[in-house]
Amino acid sequence: MSEAYDTGPPPAAAQSSDGGIRLNPGFIRTPPGLLLLINLVLLFLSWCIMAGWRGEVHWTVENDFEGGSGFYLATTLIPWFILLVVFVLMLFNIHKKIPINFPVTLMLNCVIWAVLLFIASCIVGAKADKWNGHSSLCEVYACNHLGAACAFGIFSVVGLGVQAFLHFREWRSP
Repeated sequence: MSEAYDTGPPPAAAQSSDGGIRLNPGFIRTPPGLLLLINLVLLFLSWCIMAGWRGEVHWTVENDFEGGSGFYLATTLIPWFILLVVFVLMLFNIHKKIPINFPVTLMLNCVIWAVLLFIASCIVGAKADKWNGHSSLCEVYACNHLGAACAFGIFSVVGLGVQAFLHFREWRSP
């Protein structure tokens, strides 16, 4: 992997003689590190909003949604776990010990999850828009929660897209 995630040599006290795992707090200050943290927060908020909606409405309302909320929850929670693992790997420089091309792997991961999350957000947004036309249904179905989940899903899509672009640029840089 290129040295784009390095922020300079570690302090002498933090270096181990066997080249072991060391904390790299400078990673958080780099653009990829900040974007990774932002995406973790956005995906977590997206998941929390939809999980809160599912807990608030009656189960018959959720069944009327025809599985769209489950797809949305899967497309927010799975990439959140993946990005959390990637964050820990990069924070402790463990990614340098794994023989894979991290920029390409992360770029493809971000693109795939961004597309799936965009589809899920469109489904949630369409249901919120459909139920929003009827004020009585909107109160029962908590359309505002669905609208917020859709918005945070789109924000997460943008964040994942920018992160995919950064990984692509790192991969293609000389």
